[in-house]
Amino acid sequence: MHVAAEPLNEAYRLQALLDFDILDTPPEAVFDRLVRIAAAVLDTPIAIITLIDGSRQWFKARQGIDASETPREWAFCSHALVQTEPLLVLDAATDPRFAANPLVTEDPSFRFYCGTQLNTASGETLGTLCVIDRIPRPAPDPAQMQVLRDLADLVMEEIELRRLGREARAQVETAHAVTAKVQVAHAALKRAFKDKSDFLSSLSHELRSPLNAVIGLSEMIASDAADETLRGYAEVINASGNHMLSLVTDILEYSRLEAGASPFHPEPTDLRKVAEEAGRMVAVFARTRGVKLVQDIAGPALSVMGDAVQLKQILLNLLTNAIKFTPDGGSVTLTLETAGPRVTMRVRDTGIGIAEPDIARALTRFGQVVPQDGAGRKSLREGTGLGLPIVVGLVAQHGGSFDIASTPGDGTCVSIGLDVVG
Repeated sequence: MHVAAEPLNEAYRLQALLDFDILDTPPEAVFDRLVRIAAAVLDTPIAIITLIDGSRQWFKARQGIDASETPREWAFCSHALVQTEPLLVLDAATDPRFAANPLVTEDPSFRFYCGTQLNTASGETLGTLCVIDRIPRPAPDPAQMQVLRDLADLVMEEIELRRLGREARAQVETAHAVTAKVQVAHAALKRAFKDKSDFLSSLSHELRSPLNAVIGLSEMIASDAADETLRGYAEVINASGNHMLSLVTDILEYSRLEAGASPFHPEPTDLRKVAEEAGRMVAVFARTRGVKLVQDIAGPALSVMGDAVQLKQILLNLLTNAIKFTPDGGSVTLTLETAGPRVTMRVRDTGIGIAEPDIARALTRFGQVVPQDGAGRKSLREGTGLGLPIVVGLVAQHGGSFDIASTPGDGTCVSIGLDVVG
């Protein structure tokens, strides 16, 4: 018996076969149909899709034969691996290559064989689609051979599709696994944010009570003390207490926004009324800083869907920030401008302004921009660096737009856009 030589690319061929992950898989209807068609077209009792690994030929689909595999050295298909044209054996009993082959001398007593290679796109031959008979036969006509080649191409396409389907399922499973991990991580992150928010709320409560006491007592001492030195000390304590209370409030509010836990109760709200209240609340602060506060907000009620407390906080943050960074003699202007279904709140100041590269930093948490005075000296300003980030978060919660434009030495303008209702 003549044993077929190995193909020159045997290592690559075997790896390609393993990559398709098709060996020893259960029967599949599409391959079974293709062998039935091949047997019918060539009018043979046997048709097989064979795949050749290192030691055997294994049958992915078969008709007319019970065996599921044979040793590789017996395989007619092994000879097809080393040639490019289909392998045709008209009478194996008289062919020196196969006359002593157990598949010829014993059951199933093959005589006629015609096998067409199953070639990958990169040129490796995995096996064959073959038709077999137990009696010698003449060569198939050209039309039959073309059909056999076409069927072999279909077999290979199905093998390729099978791999693509497997890879797609693996990607989906990986995506599902990643999604599940992301969901777990997201839930853990939400819990962490909530725990942080709860902790800061508790801490805020614990700090507010003594701070309010310190602020209240220092105000009493400052107003009643006859001694000027004692009154000065009390005023310093009062200012420090108020500053600390402002820090605690900002940190708590930002942590709530970050955790998605900031109380939000939207309802139709008169924005002009909110703006008037915010203006009154910062009026004294503006006077003490020598800054003129201009309010161009007159007109009929202007209703937006929002949380009145948060809208007021947005304006208070913007107005106090503008006043703090506007020199004595400057001005801060609050306007409400309507255009169709949109209203824009603008806070414009004639202050020191912000350089373009510093605007992004000013919008990040704790991103304070330290300005310089006219003599070039850096002048530290009070605050947490959370005022603008809190405004951005509150505006986003309202579904509004935020825009800031600033030029050093020429002031800053912050615009908040909201939808009008009613």
